Amino acid sequence: MKDYEDADEHVKEWLEDIVAEDEYGLKPESLYNNILHSSGDEKILAEIFAVPVGLIRVIKESQRRVVRLFFFKSEVGGVGV
Repeated sequence: MKDYEDADEHVKEWLEDIVAEDEYGLKPESLYNNILHSSGDEKILAEIFAVPVGLIRVIKESQRRVVRLFFFKSEVGGVGV
């Protein structure tokens, strides 16, 4: 699983800009993890989290790449499952 610390710097900046306007002190790490672990339609998630659909896509796609890489490595014997 891709942690916030491993996220692309552009994504971190995007999240930091969004939470800077949050009146409840939401942390970028929390927003990232909430998006990452949520399932459903990207547009609905964007509405729920009040963020652009593009941000949802970037975070979800980064997770899909990690999962594909893990399974690829396990198929060729690089990672034990």
